[in-house]
Amino acid sequence: MAFVTAFSVNSAAGCVAVALPDAALKQGAQNRNISAPLQDALTETLQLRGLEAKAFPSQQAETVMAQAAQANCQQVLFTSLSQERKSRWNKWISIGLSAGSHHSGGGIGVGISTDLGKSSAGKATTPVTGESLAEVQQLIREDDIITLNYELKRTDGLGTTGTMDFERKAAYDGDAVLQQLVEQISLAVAYDLAD
Repeated sequence: MAFVTAFSVNSAAGCVAVALPDAALKQGAQNRNISAPLQDALTETLQLRGLEAKAFPSQQAETVMAQAAQANCQQVLFTSLSQERKSRWNKWISIGLSAGSHHSGGGIGVGISTDLGKSSAGKATTPVTGESLAEVQQLIREDDIITLNYELKRTDGLGTTGTMDFERKAAYDGDAVLQQLVEQISLAVAYDLAD
């Protein structure tokens, strides 16, 4: 999915350093670190928008800011991903209870919470290397809610150029919501740096 932009990127915007994202997706009982494929996709998509983008292998703000300044990058892109997943049992129990209440005169109120909560990269245990974003998107399940936050900071210490959260709900298993979120962030960053 490509977006057409009606603005030009400021040629004085210079290089955008892409910090290693804080990103994990659920894989069974563990979280799977997808920082590298997400960083690759962000860097490539920014380059396709006409920006000079370079990947940096750290999530530590001070480290990336210093490395970016040494590489003559004027901006650093920090991103973090969260995933909210409800168990499939919760969905089936809800369907079963609502179907059963139509057949009985009274209703039975049952409160069962099987919310598995949100994942974050801080709990990631299985690093992913050499995989594409399309491959790791197969970890996404129907009804997962994926949120991708970005913050674009200036390396000269004069503050933040832009920040925003983007959220998508997966319509089916393996839905390409990560690619859609990457496209949204690249468009927002290009807009932040536009003339």
